[in-house]
Amino acid sequence: MADIVRLGVVVLAAGVLVAGLAYGDGSGAQTFYRESRAGPALRARVQQVVADHAASSRAASMRQGAVRRSLAASDTVDAADRHTAYYTRAKNVDVYRKRERDVTQFYERAADVTRRDSQATSDQAASSLSALGAARASKQNSLYNQVQGAVWSTGFADPTEDLHDADGASHNRPGFGSGSVGDLW
Repeated sequence: MADIVRLGVVVLAAGVLVAGLAYGDGSGAQTFYRESRAGPALRARVQQVVADHAASSRAASMRQGAVRRSLAASDTVDAADRHTAYYTRAKNVDVYRKRERDVTQFYERAADVTRRDSQATSDQAASSLSALGAARASKQNSLYNQVQGAVWSTGFADPTEDLHDADGASHNRPGFGSGSVGDLW
């Protein structure tokens, strides 16, 4: 508003200056007459200029206000987007870490199960081999006893004698005593 007032004062001062210069050129009466007739039109023109300037200022102010509101709204939206994006990333990180923990725990459990199964298989294999060895030893002892008894019953060998190969090697086995059937060993 102060700019408008200053503009009006400048326009009026310019009019007064022009009138003063006109009065000093030797035809002051005619100039005064013309200026007095043109005064209302000049005032109307000045008022119109002032009104146009005020309207332009109001329009500019409204445009600036609209721009500021738009920028503020945009900033609000951007802030909301940043807020949402931040928490979305944080949530995604949490989900990823949880999945990573789940996967790690899954493989740890699988490794434990594998170790237990491997140990159980190893124990079972050892037990089976031990049982098989015992069964074979028992079967061999039984077979040897049967053969030895059959040989003795035919009088083929003296139970108190050791049997030898042609090269003279003895075939007595520990646990069977003397008279083992060396040639059938």
